[in-house]
Amino acid sequence: MTIREFETYFTRLYLPLGMYALRIVDNADDAEDIVENTFMKAWQIVSSGSEIENFNSYIYRCVRNECISFLRGRKELEDIDSISEICEEVIDTSFRDARIWKAIDELPEKCRVP
Repeated sequence: MTIREFETYFTRLYLPLGMYALRIVDNADDAEDIVENTFMKAWQIVSSGSEIENFNSYIYRCVRNECISFLRGRKELEDIDSISEICEEVIDTSFRDARIWKAIDELPEKCRVP
């Protein structure tokens, strides 16, 4: 994978992955940190010459695992089964949430206030 390809994945997946992580850890700053760290780890693997066959599935699985580790570290993980497995529905939902988040962010400030 080239740097440009990796940047394309980053640009396309960053916000949806953030929304996915947010649903798991319930904190925007923590979710953002998890996604950033996951992309850094993925880049280390990719830049070392390792091939990742399906990057979308790989990065979602990595974010899920990082969220689980994060919650375990905080002793907030009661039941790992409560965290949904990665499937098309989960990915589609994260993209939908990202589109909604982006649309809200583009509204004038007064319109964003509930």
